[in-house]
Amino acid sequence: MTTPPPTDAIAPRLRPAQVGLRKDLDVHRHVFRGEVSYVIRDPLTLAVHKLSEADYQLCAALSEDRQLGDVFDGLVTAGTLEQEDEESFFQFILSLHGLGFLNLPVPNNEALYRRRQRKIRAKRAQRVMGFLFMQVPLINPDSFLDRTKHMVSWVFTKWTLMVWTLVVGSALLLLLKNWGTFFTPIGDIFTPERLLGMWLALVSLKVIHEFGHAYACKVLGGEVPEIGAYFIAGTPCAYCDCTASWGFNKRSERLIVVLAGVYVELFIAALAIFVWAMAPSASIRLIAFDIVVVAGVATVLANLNPLMRFDGYYIFSDILEIPNLRSTAQRLAVSLIKRVFVGVPMPETRFSPAMTSGLIGFGVLSALYKITIVMGISTLLATKFLYLGIGLAVFYGGMEFYRVGKNVGNYLIHSEEAQMHRIRAGALATLLFAAAPAFLVFVPVPRPVMAMGTVGMECETSYYAAGDGYIETINAHSGDTLSQGELIASIKNPVLEQNVERAEYDLTRSTILAEALFADDPSSAAIHRESADAARVRVQREQARLDELSVLAEGEGVVLEVLPRSAQGKFTLAGDRIAHIGSGKWVIRGLIREASLSHTPISVGDRIAFRSASAPGQSVNARITKLEPLGSRIIRHQTLTALAGGEIPISPMTGEASEPYFELEAVVDGDADIAYGITGNILIGSYSEPIGVSLWRSGLRLLQKLEQN
Repeated sequence: MTTPPPTDAIAPRLRPAQVGLRKDLDVHRHVFRGEVSYVIRDPLTLAVHKLSEADYQLCAALSEDRQLGDVFDGLVTAGTLEQEDEESFFQFILSLHGLGFLNLPVPNNEALYRRRQRKIRAKRAQRVMGFLFMQVPLINPDSFLDRTKHMVSWVFTKWTLMVWTLVVGSALLLLLKNWGTFFTPIGDIFTPERLLGMWLALVSLKVIHEFGHAYACKVLGGEVPEIGAYFIAGTPCAYCDCTASWGFNKRSERLIVVLAGVYVELFIAALAIFVWAMAPSASIRLIAFDIVVVAGVATVLANLNPLMRFDGYYIFSDILEIPNLRSTAQRLAVSLIKRVFVGVPMPETRFSPAMTSGLIGFGVLSALYKITIVMGISTLLATKFLYLGIGLAVFYGGMEFYRVGKNVGNYLIHSEEAQMHRIRAGALATLLFAAAPAFLVFVPVPRPVMAMGTVGMECETSYYAAGDGYIETINAHSGDTLSQGELIASIKNPVLEQNVERAEYDLTRSTILAEALFADDPSSAAIHRESADAARVRVQREQARLDELSVLAEGEGVVLEVLPRSAQGKFTLAGDRIAHIGSGKWVIRGLIREASLSHTPISVGDRIAFRSASAPGQSVNARITKLEPLGSRIIRHQTLTALAGGEIPISPMTGEASEPYFELEAVVDGDADIAYGITGNILIGSYSEPIGVSLWRSGLRLLQKLEQN
């Protein structure tokens, strides 16, 4: 009897009652973790409950022919209970009634009325969220399984297991050998036709999966009263009620029932791999591929995940010998929270400290996992139906917040445990429901205003190839200091060189002919002189084009970027960048969001601090010398964008940012130890704003971005 006694005494009202356990309850004796326990299965609700040996002794003492008061007195006389346990005993009777194990004739009982109202409200809340997690019972297959189990009983024999191991192992080796070829169609998996095929494969496999559980349970002597569908946001996942397997005394039999679905599904996936390897038709290979992918993903990510109440959960539960694993783990997690924040001592447990810690972690993760699933579904919906996805997330989050807040408030204010630690409970209630909301809404919190920045120089010049050609030499290296006219790189173009040679040949020929015919044929000589003049112009033009291929420094500067030596001999096109030269002082060029400027206005002459991503502990001071008056969505510094590893999101379709950014330029103080091209964060300033207001602004900005996308 672990339930604490209630505030209002119920013993006087229950002592005359005569109750007994329902005759149709299935009771099975087990030994979990070295302790005797009794598993009780309700055939009407299909629920399974575990009682300790001491609690079951109390249940066994109940009789419809004796009053509860006489039963309690007899237990006291036998030494099973003490007289001071009277209120706890009758509270235990109430808990049995709440589970539906007996009928309790207590008219106008306020406690039962409040409990009934809580159940009604809980069911109402479940119906509200039913469109997300909806369970629909379909058929009672028990009689059908009775008639057909002899046809499949061989599936669960040792010889079949050996064949299964051979087939699945061979298929796995075949898959690993052809891994790259097998997953070639994965890129087209989200086309409408493929999604429809995978959906049909999922439904078919899940039906076969659940019948695997059902036949295993039936072959081993259990009852299967229900098979139905479980819809998660419209996606069907079949379920099968095999709770009768908890009545099996052997753990191996219970594990056979739990693993039967995966057992059958993986065998089908293995056969599909062989079909894929041998099928001549591409359509058949695609169908086999879909079956393998669905079976693998559904089995690994869903069925074997212990955080979801599917096969993996029950396997984990049976291995740990904790039938009600999730409720036990979450109860321990709640007890730890009570211990830390309220000071309520943790109840005694039969688990070791390491096991207790693990169960607490499991309880926290399992509680968060459902929230993660709902938020994931909301995100997927938001990609197609923005406000539907956001509305679902807000609605579910609000309901969970209200539920948790209400339960915590009721516990801190009304529970007897909290009353025993009223100072800490009162302080915690004040903190959670008054101080914390007031802090979030009214208390300003300093927040830094940051921007992304990159290091450059005051004057930067890029040098490009003036024409097509082969890079002959690269004469500069990064960090070199150049003077005006110094050669950076030379480019060779055989076509231009031939044009120069041809023009020089024409010039020489026309000049010689003009001189030779000057005395005998003046008119012909004049024609050749004109040809010579034209050839001279061609020589100058082609030579100028050839000279332009030499990349020369236009002034003094430092080489910031240049092609590597390995580029020598490679072909380059006109307009390709050869080098980037800088001069002057080091500067920080940053991009700041419009929203940040609204919090902290800046102007030319203001001071900023820059911290590089590679050395965040070192700060470089600078003074703003330039601030663009208009923001732009076109980002000139690609290293600051998400496409190049930065933080500014860029649309892959338009190449523009999702919001305007203002560019600033600041000259670095002194001789700082920085290098060209490094990126980091710029501290513009700070402002104070309540956290709640900041979260509201961030939510509105996120909504605006989603609408734009």
